[in-house]
Amino acid sequence: MKEALEEDRDVDVDVLLWPGEGGALPPGFKTPKEGYPRSKKELYQYDVIIDSDIPYEHFTPDQVKWTVDFAAKHGGGFVMVGGWHAFGEGGYAKTAYDRMLPVEMNPNDKHADGVDFRWRVTDEGRKHPIMQVAKDPGRNREAWEKLNTLGPNSGPGFHGYSKTTRYKPAATVLAVIADEEQEGAYGPLVVVAVQPFGRGRSMAFTTDSTGGWGLEWEDSWGEDENDPALRNSYYKTFWKNAVRWLAHYRMQAPNQLVQLETDRLVYGRGETPEVRVKVLTEDYEPTHDAQVKLAVTGPDGKRNEVSVFPRYDEPGIYERKLELPAVGRYELEARAALKGDELGRDKALVQVRPATEELRRLSQDVETLEKIAKESGGEYLALDKAGTVPDLLRKDTHVVQRYRDVDLWDRWPVFALIIAVLCVEWFYRKKHGLP
Repeated sequence: MKEALEEDRDVDVDVLLWPGEGGALPPGFKTPKEGYPRSKKELYQYDVIIDSDIPYEHFTPDQVKWTVDFAAKHGGGFVMVGGWHAFGEGGYAKTAYDRMLPVEMNPNDKHADGVDFRWRVTDEGRKHPIMQVAKDPGRNREAWEKLNTLGPNSGPGFHGYSKTTRYKPAATVLAVIADEEQEGAYGPLVVVAVQPFGRGRSMAFTTDSTGGWGLEWEDSWGEDENDPALRNSYYKTFWKNAVRWLAHYRMQAPNQLVQLETDRLVYGRGETPEVRVKVLTEDYEPTHDAQVKLAVTGPDGKRNEVSVFPRYDEPGIYERKLELPAVGRYELEARAALKGDELGRDKALVQVRPATEELRRLSQDVETLEKIAKESGGEYLALDKAGTVPDLLRKDTHVVQRYRDVDLWDRWPVFALIIAVLCVEWFYRKKHGLP
């Protein structure tokens, strides 16, 4: 999986391994107890966390809380992969992780080991971005159908899964176990499900994605089993899609402690821009205890520094209005410090242009609007009177009569009638010997 994800150049993967009870750790690796981040700042450098077959007891209460906040408050992605020590059997039921995952867990559940099963992709799953393993829709459908068929043309099988109770109301189920004898009390057992969680997203993958239960899937689910480069291409694409989907918020949101915002990018001369600075501590918590300075460099190159003050009804938000007297480009740089230590900086550019009449008068010109309405036979309504529009339209409904002049000789039925009359007259004269 690490190799598959790192095929995308902008993805870096760190791996921690638990060798199991009494197992030996391969050289160069750390266990979750040794290597899992020991602070929020360290943890929040990541975008997606994949928890595969690690007992809950290997994480401290703080690490659990940080991980849940990582998804809910900071838009991270979290996926749990099945195994002997995952989901309810791994101790995750009735914990903070339980709230985050898209499936309900029972601490008494036991994994189904050595049970061969096939997948069935749901209707929602066929359309979901995670499940688009081939660009061509037909080939994508064929790829997933291979996981639901038996015989020489079937795809790789799976040989075990972690049991879960059912999917949650906000979840989207992408795939279930196809074998009817493996159904639970609430219907088909979930294989893949996703859901939003706060700002972030979570995913449950109840079978193993690699060795043991999913070794064949990892090794031979691809476009061409005879080509080493394509033998497991579908497997790789699936996990790349999953990580991108889970990291959606983090890829768009700035990952920094100090964030500078302006209400617009372009202002008219004489306007007063409003600057907002969002400040987080090293634990990624909003704070009003920081000292925030804003350096303003004008078109003439002169630099002026002013203080920005907290807005106490919004945690972590600092605001200030600026005077930008000259036309041209201004560079703004916000700098925040907490207890003498700098938290970070952020920059923004704004432009000041010569003021126009439209920019100088931003309020609604009610007098002019009423005059236009009166002269055109209409009526001006303030926003709070918008509900009366249907009544006014019904009141103003009237019948409109339209008249149109039509030249009869310029229409083909009339022309045909004239020709018919002339023909009848000609036959009549011929029949009676008239000239």
